[in-house]
Amino acid sequence: MDVMVGGHQCLRFLRTAPSVGTRCEHETSCAPLGCLTRLHRNHPLRGDLSHGGMGRRAARSILTSGTIGSSAITEPSTSPPSLSYPGVSANGLQLADFEGLRGVQATQPIQSGDTLVNVLGPAAIRILPEDSCPCTNFVRPDFWKQAPWYAKAGVLLLAERSGQLPPTHTAYLRLLPETLDTPVLWTDSELDLLANPPMQEKIKQQRREWADLYTAFSEAYCGPSPAPDKQTFLWALQCVRSRAFSGPHPGPPIQQRLASGAALCTLGAAYVVWAHVPLESALNAAIAAALFNLLYDVLLSGRRRWYALLPGVDSINHSSHVESDVAYRVFGDSFELTTGSSFQPGEQVFISYGLQSNDTLLQYYGFVEQDNRHERVQLDVADGESRAQGLLGPDGSFQRVSGMGEVGRQALVQAGEALKAQLLLAGKQSSGSAERVALAAEYRAEKIRCLELAIAALNRALQ
Repeated sequence: MDVMVGGHQCLRFLRTAPSVGTRCEHETSCAPLGCLTRLHRNHPLRGDLSHGGMGRRAARSILTSGTIGSSAITEPSTSPPSLSYPGVSANGLQLADFEGLRGVQATQPIQSGDTLVNVLGPAAIRILPEDSCPCTNFVRPDFWKQAPWYAKAGVLLLAERSGQLPPTHTAYLRLLPETLDTPVLWTDSELDLLANPPMQEKIKQQRREWADLYTAFSEAYCGPSPAPDKQTFLWALQCVRSRAFSGPHPGPPIQQRLASGAALCTLGAAYVVWAHVPLESALNAAIAAALFNLLYDVLLSGRRRWYALLPGVDSINHSSHVESDVAYRVFGDSFELTTGSSFQPGEQVFISYGLQSNDTLLQYYGFVEQDNRHERVQLDVADGESRAQGLLGPDGSFQRVSGMGEVGRQALVQAGEALKAQLLLAGKQSSGSAERVALAAEYRAEKIRCLELAIAALNRALQ
C-alpha cells in the first residue's frame, strides 16, 4: 500500500512470514512487514519494558560456532557494538547482550514515531520480480528462473560469501548467525513433541520442498569446488526466511526513472531533427510512452512483490506488545524503520514481526513467544452433523477455515478440553535433544494457556 510520510511517497513493507490463518507464503511487514514483518530469536526478558509487555527472543541458550541443536538462531559470540554499516544508519541503538542473548539496546530515549534505522537501497539485499540471475558463475540461470524468492536470496548470500559476487555486504554477512535450528531440521520424533499434527505436517512439507530445492541447486551449481553442502544451503534458506521483509514492488527507483525520461527526451529531440518529424507528433509519442510507464507502475507493479534483507533492521528482536513500521521511500530509494512504542536508555528495543501466532514464530523463526497477543490454536470441532476446522483465539473467538454447518460454544469447549488433554499427555515424552524438548514444551504451554483462556471465555458466554 502506498502511503505519504512527510510529503514523500512510501510503500509499507512486511516481514516475510504468514499471518495467522491467512497467507501461506510467509510474509510479515516492514511496516510491520504485511508489508513485511520480521521475526527473531526470542526469549522472555526479566524486567519491565516501557510498552508494558515482555520481550521475547528466539534463542534459549548460546551455542558456540559450528554447533547444531539450539532452539533458535544463534549469533556469533563477538560483534561490533554499532548497528551502522555502509549505507545503514541507526539512531540511538547499539548491539548488546541480554542474559547472554543478542539484542538491540536503546542508548537514548526513544519515543513513538521516532525513526530507528534507515537503510539505503544498495545496502539491502533485494529480490526484484524482473531480476535476472546476477551470479551465473555460481548457479545456472535455469535454477534462478524457477526458484522461489527465498531460494534466490539464499543463493545471493552463498555467492557473496564464496566470493562470486562483489563484497557489497561484507559487514552484514559477518553479523549473520553462524548456526540456526528451526524445526525444519528436527527429527520426526522431535516434531511429535509439538502434539499438533497440522503443524507437524506443514514442517514436513517444508522439509521435502527444501530438500528438492537443494537437489535442484546442486545440479545447477557451477561455482568453484566444493559446492555448498546441504547443511550450508539450509542455513542460507533459514537466514532468509527468518530475516526477510516483503512489500509491493514500486517499480524502478526515481533516479532510474529520471534517467529514462531524460534519455527519452534526448531520443525524441534527435528524431525530430534527423527525420524532420513535426514537434507535435514527437511530443505526443513521448507523452504516450510516459503514460504507459505510469500505468504500468500503478496497475501492474503494485500487484507484484519484492523481498529484501535489511541490515540493522533485522538485528532487532520481536515482541507482539510493540508497534513498528518499515516503509520504502520511493524518492530516496531507502527503507525506513519507525517505532510506535517508547524505550528508555538501557532497555532492549523490539519491533513487531506482524500478527504471528507461535506456529509461525516457531516454524520460521525458531522461537516461542510467551503471552503472545496473537496466539491461536487450530481446532477440529464436531457438533452433531456439523464439522468445522478453524482457529480458536484466547477470547473464545473461532475463525472457521473449513467445514460444514454451525458449531456451538459447548462443542468448542469440548474440543478445546480434548486438545488440552492431548497436549498435557505429550508433555510426558522427552525424546530428542534437550534444547528442542524444552522449546516444544514452551510451545505446548502457550497452546494450553490459549486454550484455558478461550475455554473460560466460552464458559462465561454460556452462563
